This record gives sequence, structure tokens and C-alpha cells, in this order.
Amino acid sequence: MKHLKLKLLIIASSILFLYSCSSGSGGGNNDEGTEPTVVSTSPTSGATDIASGDVTITLTFDQVINFVTANYTQITLKSTSSSATVSSATLGSDYKTLTISATGLAKGTTYTLTVPAGLIKGTGTLYNKEITLSFTTIAASTISSTPVDANATAKCKSLYTYLKSIYGTKCLSAAMADVSWNTTGADKEYTVTGKYPAINCYDFIFIYASPANWINYSDITPATNWANNNGIVSLEWHFEVPKTSTSDSTDVTYDPTQTTFRCKNIFTSGSWEQTYFYKQMDKVCAVLLKLQNAGIAAIWRPFHEAAGNTYAKNYTGTAWFWWGYDGATYYVKLWQAMYSYFQQKGIHNLIWVWVTQNYDGDSSQYGIDSAFYPSDNYVDIIGRDLYGDTADQCYTEYSQISTLYPNKMVTLAECGNSVTNNTTIAATQANISDQWLKGCRWLYFMPWYDYNYCQGTSTTNYMCSDSFWKDAMSRSYVIDRSQVSY
Repeated sequence: MKHLKLKLLIIASSILFLYSCSSGSGGGNNDEGTEPTVVSTSPTSGATDIASGDVTITLTFDQVINFVTANYTQITLKSTSSSATVSSATLGSDYKTLTISATGLAKGTTYTLTVPAGLIKGTGTLYNKEITLSFTTIAASTISSTPVDANATAKCKSLYTYLKSIYGTKCLSAAMADVSWNTTGADKEYTVTGKYPAINCYDFIFIYASPANWINYSDITPATNWANNNGIVSLEWHFEVPKTSTSDSTDVTYDPTQTTFRCKNIFTSGSWEQTYFYKQMDKVCAVLLKLQNAGIAAIWRPFHEAAGNTYAKNYTGTAWFWWGYDGATYYVKLWQAMYSYFQQKGIHNLIWVWVTQNYDGDSSQYGIDSAFYPSDNYVDIIGRDLYGDTADQCYTEYSQISTLYPNKMVTLAECGNSVTNNTTIAATQANISDQWLKGCRWLYFMPWYDYNYCQGTSTTNYMCSDSFWKDAMSRSYVIDRSQVSY
């Protein structure tokens, strides 16, 4: 009996010991909890389309977490050959997300993010186990080391080399002239930010009237002054044509519905379209040669947005400029005719930009205007014009275009808010910083001008807000005029 009581006492003590161990000193499993576990990530593990340069990584946990800011120094982002710099890690407002920022990611490299065990505590007393996430940055593209013009001037080659050297890691800022031959827009941006954009774009829209007492393109001072102050010159041409063969020389338009001028007739010997086309071409050539002789190379963006609404599903399916109205075959022929004519004239100071026309929100339409592409032999840079797009929409555009044209640099040739009636903002264009964080590695960005703002009759830039410019020009990856080097 004595031995039986002792045996029962030992068993009871063992049960009590086991119970106390399983309960813990805090009074139950609820206090100890479970370790915080990652339920989703952005980017996803195994992603292969991450932009080089900077990256933002978001980890979402299954519970509220506690993270000490100083702990981010223990987080690493490494490849087999190099490391990126983890610059910050912050908790989201829901206390379930951790956002990690890193810089210095190389192209075509697989990185592994490591969050060591014990940095992140959950709602109980337990800390995280080691967290890892791997992804790969987009490989370096096979962009040519020289411009498409085999006879490019030394200055043109130097500019092209510079553009290629910064592409993917830096982004040039650009301003559009107030209609034509000035730096009014750039001057406004200097007033707002204290910095001049790196690029100023001039428009040959009034070349038909030059020289006149109000416009004279033969005076290249606006462009030479900009270049002499370390700026990059960009040129485009809203090529206006007479409304009819007998129209007054100032009664012009680029709207195909307002003119009988037809692109296809340019290739008919003796047609009035052919005569007018080459007369204007000669006027532009004279200016381009003056710039070339002055040692100035330029980014050249003719015949932009050619497809217009040709392939649109929800609009009238026509081009909105005459140069695209007769279709892709004649457009390509037009582009190549200009290129060849410039070659004949000895013009070799241009870097050629072609603008693709995609449609937001419909991935099936990407590349649908490829029939309008003049071919790799006639284009250095692919541009896209976006208005009122979110950062996600911008990245979709950038990613798709980069995939379709892997041998070319990609640029945001025009951008701005979507504006109606000059003063109503229908949709706001995403800030450059938001686009960059999403992965948009535009070669440059160029907001369109607000005429009333530039003219001083309005204090508000409806096309592109002051805050947009301040955001852009405060970023280390955005190049202003003082930083240009080629």
C-alpha cells in the first residue's frame, strides 16, 4: 500500500509538471502565439521582370507585427556576385506590412532578400523565422552602341553614347517649348524648382511662316543658347499643310479631316502635296544644317502618334494627324523618305525617335501599331505619349514597349494630366517617383506645356502641376541641365 501511494504521487507530479510546461509561465498558448508568417510579397518570389536600379519590396504578414526601424541594417539583398544597398524598412499603417527599399540593383541579376530570424515579433512573444525572397532583374538590352545614322557627327555619337550610358539607371528631365522656338516652359520650371530641365524641345510648327517678324527659325539663338548652357536640344515637327491646293499660305492644319492634303500623294510626281512637302523640308533642312555647323546634335521626333485611333475600339478608327491618315504603308514610306532626304542634304546630327501608339487597359492591343514602325534601321529610340495615367498603367506601357522593342531605348516622349476645356483635370498623371518605383526606366520624361500658364495669363499649370515638377527634380536619379555630361 505504501508503495502504491508513492507510485500514484509520482504519476500525479509528472502530470502536473507536463501541464505546467505546456501552459508556459504566462498562462497559456494565447500569450506565446505563433511566429509571424509572410502570406504575400511584392514582387512575388521568382519574378523575372524587376527593373534594375531601385526596388521597393513589400512583405505582408498574417498578423500585426512589431519592427524596430534600426533592424533594417540587418536585412540583406544579395546576388552571387554583388549586393544591393537596403536603404530603409518601414511598417505600413495596418502594422501587417513591411516595406523595404533598396538601391543599386544590376541588370540581369538574381537577388535574394534575407530577413534574419528574430527581427520581427508577432502579436505574441514569438519572432519570425528567417525570411527569404528571390527575384531577377531585367537583363541588359542589346541596344546598339552607335546611332542608326552611320555618318553621324562626332557630337551626335557623343550624345547617343551618353544617353545609352544613363539608360536604365537615370532619367533626363525635359521641357516643351511654348508652341515653338523658345524656352518659356523651361524657364517656368526653373522658377518652380530652382533647376532647369536637361532637355528643351522645340517645335517646327510655324516653319511655314518663317521668317516673319514674330517667328524666325533661321535665327538659331534659342537652341545655341540652350546648348551652350549645358542643355540637350530636342526637336519635333507638327507639320502643318494647306487645307487645299489653293489655300492661303497661312491657312494650314495637321488635322486630316480639315485638309485635302494626302500623304500618299507626296509620292506622285508633280502633285501639289509633293511640291509643298519638299518646300517645307528644305526650310527645316536649312535650320538643321545651321545647328549641325554650330556643333549641336539633337533628339529628333517627327511624325509622332501616327496610328492615332486607327486601331481603337471605342473611338472613330482614324489617325488624328495627316501623316498617319493614309495608313501604315504610306507612313513608313514617308518616314524613310524624310530620313533619306536628310541624308542627301548632309544632315547627320539627329537621334531619331519614333512614337508608338498603344491603348491603356487592353493588353491585346499592345504592339498593334507595329505596322507603322519604320524599322530598326531608321529609329534610335521608341517613345510613348501618356496623359492621366497611373503608375501601374505607365509601368504596363513601359514593360510592354521594352519587350516589343528590346534593341531600343524607351522614353516618355510626352506626358501630363488629362485636361478638358483647358482648366478641368480629368485624370492626373502619376508622379515620376511613383513611376520609377513601379519600374519605369524612361530615358527621359517631357510634360506638355500649358499655353495660358506659359503666357502668364494663368497662375496654374493644369497640364503639369508644380508638385509634379518638384517631386521629379528632387530625385537623385532625375538629371537636370547642370548635370548633363557628354
